[in-house]
Amino acid sequence: MTGGMDLVDLGAGGSKLQLAPDAGGAVVRYWRERAGAPREWLRPTSAEALRSGDRYDVAAFPLVPYLKHGMDRTQHVMSQDEA
Repeated sequence: MTGGMDLVDLGAGGSKLQLAPDAGGAVVRYWRERAGAPREWLRPTSAEALRSGDRYDVAAFPLVPYLKHGMDRTQHVMSQDEA
């Protein structure tokens, strides 16, 4: 735990994503490492926001929780065999 937020790190290749599940899955940091140097794709969340747990000062909020509110619950998702 970093201050007020538990963090989850995900990565594939040189891309890295850091999330704060307790802050609604907020993106804390998203970057790519090349030749040992990080390139930030989003403004990283400040250390102060991590310490205080301020979820409104994070890099980004995902829209995933809002996705199902706009979908028709009977909507059919095609499988690869149907495509």
